[in-house]
Amino acid sequence: MTHSSPQSTRKSIRHEMRRKRSALTKQRQNANANAVKRQILRSGLLNCCASTAVYFSCNGELDTGPLILALYSMGKIVSLPTIKPANKMEFRIPNAQYRLSNNTYGIPEPDPDTSRLRPLWTHSVMFMPLLAFDDKGNRIGMGGGYYDRALSTFHNRPLCIGLAHDLQYFKGIPTQAWDETMDAVITENSIWAFSKKAAIALGTKIHH
Repeated sequence: MTHSSPQSTRKSIRHEMRRKRSALTKQRQNANANAVKRQILRSGLLNCCASTAVYFSCNGELDTGPLILALYSMGKIVSLPTIKPANKMEFRIPNAQYRLSNNTYGIPEPDPDTSRLRPLWTHSVMFMPLLAFDDKGNRIGMGGGYYDRALSTFHNRPLCIGLAHDLQYFKGIPTQAWDETMDAVITENSIWAFSKKAAIALGTKIHH
């Protein structure tokens, strides 16, 4: 009898979750995105939050478009991730004309010549993309490790909240030594809080 390694298992989870996300209709994608936005607004999370880091959605990720528009309408500072050499990531605020350019993965990001750098530690909340999550706050991303590396250098990190579709839940994700756990996950139907500060910020109980 053979056993799959954690890495091969993570690879299979990625494949399965990509398949599930791609099966979602555009209507369902839009409905889920708006439901997550409503969950965030109702929770009170943004009441004392001045600055947020938010990802641009791609390949079936929970669409952050409705949330980004809501953040701007509330006067929040919004920065977006940009990919740097040596597999690093930083966050930048687009200029007034919202000039963007596609990175090596084809994902829009702030134009480096016209945007303003915003250090990660200055954000109150960081909304994170993911492929899968479990009930311990573990996350599987696309495999590049950008978020794990960005967070590993901070002791006083932002509140890290994954955004996902319900179907991206996976029980018992195999972890790796460098994985950074999330404080919470918000889906179209649920709020999962994994840390005390997330439970307080989201007005809910810690998930056990």
